[in-house]
Order: sequence, then structure tokens, then C-alpha cells
Amino acid sequence: MSDTAIMTLKTMLAHLDDAKKYQSLRDVMETLPAPDLAAVFEDLPPEKLPVLFRLCPKDLAAEVFAELTPAAQQLLIDGLTDTELKAVVDELFADDATDLVEEMPASVVKRILAQADPATRRMINELLQYPEFGGRRDDHRIHGTAP
Repeated sequence: MSDTAIMTLKTMLAHLDDAKKYQSLRDVMETLPAPDLAAVFEDLPPEKLPVLFRLCPKDLAAEVFAELTPAAQQLLIDGLTDTELKAVVDELFADDATDLVEEMPASVVKRILAQADPATRRMINELLQYPEFGGRRDDHRIHGTAP
């Protein structure tokens, strides 16, 4: 999608949001491919990001989340409740969840892993080669324990 199209879409979504036309917002967002919607979300003010994200259908929300930059993902995570974060993590493919964990600071990783169901957490740990307790690969060096 071109920069002009993204700006036009962003303006349209902002007008619908300002007018509190949430069903219309949802209807428009449902028609957009996840990469295009993610491009629009990247430029939203931080306080608008969770509001519009909550309007996305669950499957589209997970796809959009996976398309966001790590900085935008962190802004969004900061604006979501634990229940909403769990819903996002549960919908992500294991490799997308793994990428997310690799990019986030430790405090955010702990929150993400705390919200993931045991099977998702186990897959993330396996893909990252984390020990079962969920620590980072090199924690044994930091804590002086054997791998």
C-alpha cells in the first residue's frame, strides 16, 4: 500500500474513531489485509493503538500484531490488559510468538509468558532453547549454573 493510501486510511479511521463510529471502524478494518492495517497502526498515537486494535476481529488482530514492528508491539502490549494479551498470544503462530519474545525486554517477556497457555509457553521455550523454567538461553552464565 502506498504512503498516500496509508495516510488516507489513517485519516478515515481517525475520523470514524473521533465520531465514535466503532461498528463502521470494525467494518472497514475487516476488509483490509493485515500488512496494510499494520502499516496504518504503526503511525497511530500510542493511546489510539489499543483502542483500534480491540476493534479488530480476533484472527485479524493476531495477524496485524505479527506484522507490527517490535516498538509498536511493545506500545500495544503496554496498552492491553492481561486478558487481551493472552488472547493475542494464544492466536499467534508459535514462530511469531517466539519472534515477539526475542524482541522484547525481559519485563515484557515475563508478562507474555505468564499469559501464554502451557502448550504455547513450552513451544516458545523449545524454539528459543530456553530451559523449562522459562529463563533465557544464557541465564546459566549469568547465574553461574550449568546449562
